[in-house]
Amino acid sequence: MMSNQETRYPKGYFKKNPKELPPILKGCDFHAVTKTRLNGNNNRTTLFEFLPKQFKALLEGIDQTVERMVSDATKKLRKKQRTLKSELKQANGALVSLEEQLDETIAERDDALAQVKQLTKKPSKAVDDPQKVKNLERELQRIKGLFEQKSDENKSLNSQLKNIQAGDQKVKTDLSKALKANAELTKFLTDLKSALVESGVKLEEVAPETSGMSTAGTVLSGSTIKITWPKPYRG
Repeated sequence: MMSNQETRYPKGYFKKNPKELPPILKGCDFHAVTKTRLNGNNNRTTLFEFLPKQFKALLEGIDQTVERMVSDATKKLRKKQRTLKSELKQANGALVSLEEQLDETIAERDDALAQVKQLTKKPSKAVDDPQKVKNLERELQRIKGLFEQKSDENKSLNSQLKNIQAGDQKVKTDLSKALKANAELTKFLTDLKSALVESGVKLEEVAPETSGMSTAGTVLSGSTIKITWPKPYRG
């Protein structure tokens, strides 16, 4: 028996007043909706009532929706992982190329240093020796600048490489968490169905009619199942 603070709306009521149907019930087969005011809460709480057959369809719909969402999320994560692997491969290639250029620059620098050192040891006999030394010194400065530039590029690429590797690891972690969450939810739904059967609720085999639903249920009796959906308390 309902209290004065309860109002019950049968399914037929919403056929005449579709705008008042709670969004969470769209596309879902249900028995009735009751709105009540609980003690200590000024806001009204909505109770969704399902027959066992309807609740069976609800659970199957939730299961399918979860599988679809996890599948979509897994595809996105794997696509991102492939992109990161491609970027990682490109960064590795650029790093190898830069290291080769750096080795060549170091060889040029060492050769120029050796020539300058050799010229400074010999007595200046030819008129063009001083000019040659100056030219070599200028070349040495150019090579030093090139060496510093390549060294900076090498540091930058190493930093990018570390960031890409970190991103790849995060995608792997997210993928693992998504698969784990799916397994836990699937187990929860299986345990819930088993608990309903053990409680005497007959869940008939029916076709799912709740695509897109996402909610949670509580068994209150052997003939009627209610799902509560309280609004947040506002003090």
